[in-house]
Amino acid sequence: MKQIIISILVVLNMSVFAQNADICFEKACDFLIEGNYNKAIRYFSKTIEAKPDFDWAYLNRASAYTLQGNYKKAIIDLTKYLQFDPDNPGILESRGILYEETNQPELAISDLNKALDAAPESVYLNFYLGLSYYKKNDYKSAIDYFNIYLDNNGLEWETYYYISLCYHGLDNNIETCKYANMAMQSITTDYDSIIKDHKEEYKNLKKLVSECK
Repeated sequence: MKQIIISILVVLNMSVFAQNADICFEKACDFLIEGNYNKAIRYFSKTIEAKPDFDWAYLNRASAYTLQGNYKKAIIDLTKYLQFDPDNPGILESRGILYEETNQPELAISDLNKALDAAPESVYLNFYLGLSYYKKNDYKSAIDYFNIYLDNNGLEWETYYYISLCYHGLDNNIETCKYANMAMQSITTDYDSIIKDHKEEYKNLKKLVSECK
């Protein structure tokens, strides 16, 4: 009789935990939408404490960490989510991009290629594959992926800029200058926005162009 009572209490407690998890998750999502990332993370964490297999809590906490700029913790949560859904191309793409952003090109290439195999229409993946190969100093492969991206109406100025850096790494001054100038000439719209949001890239591009004169 005692054993039956204990079993019932455990079931009831688990039900309470699940209910608490749902409440915390809803609060966390509200905070995420409001842009209050610290509180969102706190409540997603409470959700996970109450229900460790709540896959969406890991995924949304990863979003909060990403928006907060904490890419390493976002990667940890995306990795946890992939234990529940290992072949999800969107999540592999997200983790691959974060691997690239945190200078882990080998891991980025692995994830991005898996995502590209599953969703070959996602041409933006080619840009991040180009960046990953560039950071790996495999400049020829990087150029190939950047060109695939350009062939599918990719963003010209930034892609030309990275192609020029690849040729610079290959000690090809003619192509370096050619693409650096093409990058500069491609900045025809949103000029102020590009300078503001890509300060370091624009500064390096100006330096490349000046060295070509």
